Amino acid sequence: MPALLSVEVKEPEESFVIGGFTAYHTVLLAYLLSSTVVKATDSDLLAAYSYLYMNNPGSLQKFVNLEILP
Repeated sequence: MPALLSVEVKEPEESFVIGGFTAYHTVLLAYLLSSTVVKATDSDLLAAYSYLYMNNPGSLQKFVNLEILP
């Protein structure tokens, strides 16, 4: 697959614009899809995570094995 993507570009200016447009809309679509799923499931997971992160990071580290930056 990478060999198919690594060909010489005939029109770099046009390809750059198309790539930027595609990348922007792909990220936008991923964000909208993920926020729609969270809203549709009526989940409070993100609110609970944010609350623990801001108010009691020690308790959060019991559940999540990531280093919390100050």
